Amino acid sequence: MSIESDTPAYLKTWADEIGSRANRVRNLIGDRHWLSDGTYKEFLIRELLIRHIPNFLTATRGFIRPIHRSDSCSPEIDLLIADPCRHVPLFNEGGLQIVAPSSVLGTIEVKSTYSYSVLKKAIDSVVRTRLTLVNDREMHQVWSTVLLADPGDAFTCDKLLKAIVEIIQDTIPTYKAADSFGLDLRLMLPQSIAISNGALAMIGLEDSVEDALRVRVFDTQSLSISLALAQLFAHLQSQLRPDAGTTELDDLLRNFDVQNSMVQSIVSIYGNTNAK
Repeated sequence: MSIESDTPAYLKTWADEIGSRANRVRNLIGDRHWLSDGTYKEFLIRELLIRHIPNFLTATRGFIRPIHRSDSCSPEIDLLIADPCRHVPLFNEGGLQIVAPSSVLGTIEVKSTYSYSVLKKAIDSVVRTRLTLVNDREMHQVWSTVLLADPGDAFTCDKLLKAIVEIIQDTIPTYKAADSFGLDLRLMLPQSIAISNGALAMIGLEDSVEDALRVRVFDTQSLSISLALAQLFAHLQSQLRPDAGTTELDDLLRNFDVQNSMVQSIVSIYGNTNAK
């Protein structure tokens, strides 16, 4: 009997692996030690990363430190993916790295709980992190994602969309001063936000409306984390081998929005939204 390939089912095994192993810690310690629980989730995601990314890349907790700007440093990043071939690490010991902007390929924020305040803090951390890349890295060269824990029974895609829109419009104006350098603040936001057993949100430019973004939220259920990581892997391939062409995974990601229910908004970062 032949068995047909099933890429979504394969991607789901990534989430199942992370979830089942993470539950071992949660079942033993409950909610008494959120820091330990979160650190273990970072370990599990990092372990999955290093099995799938080229072995010369580094993926650990870390900081981005522009060499020519002594007063600038990113917040601590849960998982920082860098290419030491582009620039040697400034520091790399004990699972912590400090790297120059030119070597950065991706950043991941991993959070053990999901709430509006946790999401807002994570997005703000991404914005501050990406601001350290200015003048040294084109924003499209660095992929930033936020991974959050299972949101519970009250979660809906509409609620997540509403939360992301509100956070964007609350967060971005606080960095308006940076716009004096001709910086497009829309590029400072994470490209994706994934909630385990919930949804995947994609954030991109919407040039048909001034200062606008398009926020799409897909009802991805158990595939949320896996698809976010698959997006990251596709980005890494595009940066390491720009002439490689498209792959089966690229086709899956490109067509994903027609396979699953979706809600979206066109968001003016300083004004109103238009939900669809």
